[in-house]
Amino acid sequence: MACCLRCNNIKGDRTPREMGWTLRFAPRAPHGTAWLVRGVERAQPEWREFLAPAA
Repeated sequence: MACCLRCNNIKGDRTPREMGWTLRFAPRAPHGTAWLVRGVERAQPEWREFLAPAA
C-alpha cells in the first residue's frame, strides 16, 4: 500500500487493518508503462521470488 509521507509516518510499521484504516480503492496489479521495478538489473537472490512475477 502506498500513501503520502505524512500518513506513512503516522502508520509506521503497522498494517492498515491495525490502524483501523480502509483502502480508498481496491488494489490492482500495475499495467502498461505506469510502473517500473527498480533494481531488477542487479537483483539480489533473496528477492527473486518477489521480482519474478513482475519481470
